[in-house]
Amino acid sequence: MKDSRFILIACLACSLFFSCKQMDTPADDIESLDNQHFELMEQSKFEESLMVAFKMEKMARQSGDTLKPWYYLKIADSYNGMKNYQKSTEWIGKAVYERNFNNYRIFLNEKYERLHSDSTFRKLVAVMKDRIGLNHLAKDFTVTLINGDSFKLSSQLGKVVLIDFWDARCAPCIKALPELNNLYERFHREGFEIIGISLDTDKELLMKFLDKHNLSWPISCSYKGFYKDETALIYGINATPSTWLIDRKGILRYNEIKGNELKTAIESLIKE
Repeated sequence: MKDSRFILIACLACSLFFSCKQMDTPADDIESLDNQHFELMEQSKFEESLMVAFKMEKMARQSGDTLKPWYYLKIADSYNGMKNYQKSTEWIGKAVYERNFNNYRIFLNEKYERLHSDSTFRKLVAVMKDRIGLNHLAKDFTVTLINGDSFKLSSQLGKVVLIDFWDARCAPCIKALPELNNLYERFHREGFEIIGISLDTDKELLMKFLDKHNLSWPISCSYKGFYKDETALIYGINATPSTWLIDRKGILRYNEIKGNELKTAIESLIKE
């Protein structure tokens, strides 16, 4: 009796699950799917995570969001977990070529170790590095600062400059502020400058944030947001925070570094 009751309950649960999966409910959005994908990856349920990742990409395309690379990368992560390295590399390639993804440093993670010896993957890394322009003259730009002044990158020759792409809703950006403040206070007199390029679209939100945090370095914002801000497009920004460290000669020397690595890099460039 107990066995038959258990089977009935299980059948009802399965029926409810699959009927709910077919419904377009408010909870069935990209954010909830993103959380689901993360949980499935943590549980090593890679086949299930792959289906969720494909669903996220489909929903994004249906909503007209065809610029973000993250859903392609989630598909690649799932294939990587399944040890289908060819498919993983293929989807990383789609993120690079179709969605302009350039942050090769995320692939230094040990979970991608099996890809490092693959010739196709190495070519993708080379493409990303070339786009970033490491050890080449940094891409010049001119922006209008919050206070109305103009800031031109090439006019900063002789200084070590950190370009910091950020936004007021970005938790990692906010977490990094004390570190950036310490670096600015310590090295500014020695020729270190930060240019903060906000990718916010809400002017009121940004102004309240700046009033609260009182940042010492120059800040600009076009209020156009991701994929429309001219400087973000020049540098191929897909996410915040994004940091670019330039030496006194205007050469881009480091990209996407933080913490002790950033501090050490600044100290080194200041001495050059």
